Amino acid sequence: MHSTRFGSCVVGYLAAVLACVLFLAFLGVGCDDSDSYEARLEEARIAADGGDYDTAIAILSGLEQTGEVLENLSTAYAGKAGVDSLAIYSGAADGGGGTIDQFGRMLGQGDEGLLACSEIGATLSTMDQAITALIGSAGGTSGLSDYGKAKLGIYGLTDAVLILGQIFCRNFGDRFTPPDFVGLTEAWIKEARGLVAGDFVTLRITPEELAQINRDVGFVSLAAAALGPGNVLGREFEAFLGEIDTGGDGAVSFIELIDYVNTLGE
Repeated sequence: MHSTRFGSCVVGYLAAVLACVLFLAFLGVGCDDSDSYEARLEEARIAADGGDYDTAIAILSGLEQTGEVLENLSTAYAGKAGVDSLAIYSGAADGGGGTIDQFGRMLGQGDEGLLACSEIGATLSTMDQAITALIGSAGGTSGLSDYGKAKLGIYGLTDAVLILGQIFCRNFGDRFTPPDFVGLTEAWIKEARGLVAGDFVTLRITPEELAQINRDVGFVSLAAAALGPGNVLGREFEAFLGEIDTGGDGAVSFIELIDYVNTLGE
């Protein structure tokens, strides 16, 4: 009887010890997972800061797609596409050149913002991934902070400039100098108009391109409202909207887009 009671106590004690060990092991695994997540996230940030965007994207794509991860993923995709948000903020503050010029020189090479026509499709695809990740990080555009909306405006205007480049390349790429390169600045576009009979009234623009321009204009409009007229970048966005959406109805028509490209650089 005494022996039975003693055996029961031993069994109970061992069970309690085992339970404690398992509990502590569980906590350890949880901590390891958390530490690993934070370490991988920091590794991705360091890679992006160093310009190794492919590594950052690979790391972030392998993590749980939380809002924080998606926001960092959007930054990595944008960086891969050539977006330098700091340069845009600085350019707006310095008043250096028109809005298109700032974005064109960021994406292309030299003062003319030259970009190979063959590269535009891939860059547009990367920008689309940046935009999708940024919107997903907040569960929709309405969930973005003012800072997030400003980033979305930068991404949207970047995308719009690339779409213009795509349109020019498809219509006149072989007539440009050098051939199959497009300049993403107002001065280059003005000069190109002279090379192709003085204007772009014969531009062929697909419905998909016009729809994408309108989507991008919506992003810029959202950013302008979030930043307000007291912000220099907000004023740059408002100026762009006033030039491309002359009707002020939030929708850019084919005629408005043609008029816009024919007045750039004037």
